[in-house]
Amino acid sequence: MRAGCANSGLLCQQVLRHLERGFSERFHYADHTDAELIVVGDDGVVVHARGHRIMASRAVLCTNGFVDHVVEDGAGSPIRLAEEQRIVGRVAYMSAFVEETRRSPVSISYIRNTVIGGETPYVYVTRRTYDRQGDTVTLTCMGGPEYPFHDPVYERESPFPGSLLAAMDEEVRPFAQPARPPGLPYDFHWHGLMGYNGCGIRIVGAHPRHNRLLYNLGCNGVGFLPSIYGGHRVARILAGESPAPSIFDPR
Repeated sequence: MRAGCANSGLLCQQVLRHLERGFSERFHYADHTDAELIVVGDDGVVVHARGHRIMASRAVLCTNGFVDHVVEDGAGSPIRLAEEQRIVGRVAYMSAFVEETRRSPVSISYIRNTVIGGETPYVYVTRRTYDRQGDTVTLTCMGGPEYPFHDPVYERESPFPGSLLAAMDEEVRPFAQPARPPGLPYDFHWHGLMGYNGCGIRIVGAHPRHNRLLYNLGCNGVGFLPSIYGGHRVARILAGESPAPSIFDPR
């Protein structure tokens, strides 16, 4: 299957810079402005964020990691998707090591079950160049496993379990770089909240009964390229087009 590998943080910064420079009269970015409540009415949308009220014609939920957004209609009734389309959180763990030798970029997933839905978690590896001060090296990243998220609040600063890092070194490292000896220290390790849905298919488009609310969400382990497709489809809808029905439509 075709796959994409990129420095997604840098890519987002470049896109933001392009929008702010080229469309400053139409585009405004406000970081760390948590959307606590979204109220969808007949004539517009109001986003409540840290004491502020943002009025808009329409709103698009387009994140891979939220589990706490509250969306209501004007009467205070919740607006939800079909049960199998609703976002549930999973905490994903990754680690990475630097290699001095330049290697070609790659993005590979390893499904280790003989049947779909088996108990063995899939693992994934990405490899790309990494710029350090004075030189460029290869950064190899390993991901998996992922665990269901049950806590009311995700703690970004919680420590990375040492036992899990050891397990990844034993189970995932041979996929990433079999020539790397076991037990070596890792240059990076981190975790993050990922938004999955039960159906396993990204949700893209307008809510069927509240067309001022649109979606482009659902990571399901393959968030990068589908998010770009979803952004294009949502842009077409906002521009007044009516794309043909698809399996990504909200229900």
